[in-house]
Amino acid sequence: MTIKYKREKINDEKLIRYYTRGDEEALVQLVKRHQKNIYNLSFRFMNNSQDAWDATQETFIRLIKRAKSFKGASKFSTWLYRITCNVCKDILIKRKKSISGSYEELKLTEKVTYKNRFNEVSNRILEAEEIDKVQNLLQKLPQNLRIVIVLNDIYDLKYKEISEILNIPLGTVKSRISRSREILRNILKEEREQKIDF
Repeated sequence: MTIKYKREKINDEKLIRYYTRGDEEALVQLVKRHQKNIYNLSFRFMNNSQDAWDATQETFIRLIKRAKSFKGASKFSTWLYRITCNVCKDILIKRKKSISGSYEELKLTEKVTYKNRFNEVSNRILEAEEIDKVQNLLQKLPQNLRIVIVLNDIYDLKYKEISEILNIPLGTVKSRISRSREILRNILKEEREQKIDF
């Protein structure tokens, strides 16, 4: 069975079902559809591009291995984000390395991608600088607080979805988001006060 994907928009839940029935093109469509978001989520978690690519690749390997375990109890994207978060945690545990780095590699990639379109390059560089500031701020949070704020504020996921992705109670999600915002407010306040002192 091969579906003409370009002619109709097929939702993720149908695509994963088609894939489990032997349609390889359905997997290709899922990877195309989610690769960028999975990489970006991994980068927020890992904070360097090599680990983010490793996590992205491992996420899709696990998707292939576990496709039949998707029962549709949650959205496909929720299920896939849960896999991504678990992959990132596993990589950090295995490598026992601290999270460090910056968005320099991402900026360079964007410069190459848009080198023939000057206005877009300029906009992307400005966006990357803003992203860099946000990423540096996020890195000041403990890992368990950082991931909930990323999923809520950057990926715009509801508390219930975050609870499902991270496999933690809804109340824990709410308290971690509240705590994250409090810490970030205090950091920003201190930075503003330091600028005023100088």
